[in-house]
Amino acid sequence: MPLDPSPMLGVLSLQKLFTGSKSEGLYPVFEAQDGTRYRIRLTGAGSLESDPLSAFYGQRVRISGLTDRLRGHWRMTLHTGEHGVEGVEVLPVVSQDGD
Repeated sequence: MPLDPSPMLGVLSLQKLFTGSKSEGLYPVFEAQDGTRYRIRLTGAGSLESDPLSAFYGQRVRISGLTDRLRGHWRMTLHTGEHGVEGVEVLPVVSQDGD
């Protein structure tokens, strides 16, 4: 059963998942601050000609999407529309030395 979206902080990346299976491949993954990893699933009318998440990879983000646990793996569903992916916001980098 999907869980309602609540904002989480973490990092988006592209990772190799399901090694050794027919589903093996590179998938967008969100790693939350608590260490939980969510495979990202995109739905909606957005164009799939390019990866709508690519601008967010390696960035610290605030993300909000429906989550569920499919076959033992956490998954987060995000919606795409005319203006890109909804529910993803890049967070500013905070300097450790106060600059």
